[in-house]
Amino acid sequence: MTDEPRTEGEPMETKAHACPKCDGQMEEGWILDLADNSCRRTSSWVKGPPAEGLLFGPVIRGKERRSVTAYRCAACGFLELYAVEPC
Repeated sequence: MTDEPRTEGEPMETKAHACPKCDGQMEEGWILDLADNSCRRTSSWVKGPPAEGLLFGPVIRGKERRSVTAYRCAACGFLELYAVEPC
C-alpha cells in the first residue's frame, strides 16, 4: 500500500492507501449520476466553469473531461475523488 497519489497512466487498482482522516482502509468505487429518463452514467469532471446551454443544461462540447473514481474509507466513510482518466 502507498500514500502517494497515482500517476497518469497507472491503473486505478494499484492505488490502495489509508484514509487521511482515520487511517482506515480505502475502497475503490465510483459515483453514479442519473441523466434524463433515469439514464445511469458514471460521474465526470469537466474543465472550467459551467456555461449554461439553451436546452440541455451545461455545455460540455469541446471541454476536457475526465472520469471520476471515488475511494471510500471502510471505517469512517470519508470519500476521496480522483479525475485522471480521460472520458
